[in-house]
Amino acid sequence: MEVVLLAHITFNRIGSASGGGFQSQRQVKFSAELPGTDQSALREFVIEIAEAKVKRREP
Repeated sequence: MEVVLLAHITFNRIGSASGGGFQSQRQVKFSAELPGTDQSALREFVIEIAEAKVKRREP
């Protein structure tokens, strides 16, 4: 049996969290399965996804 980290990651889009009333937040969601239980690998994975999303949005 292999132990893995199952991660469900939700990024709120910048500026969407401060909307008011019934306005919904814009979100980007990812799921991943990482081998082992190393939390630093999970941290690096989240940073990698976030940086890739920022690079795609830059002009």
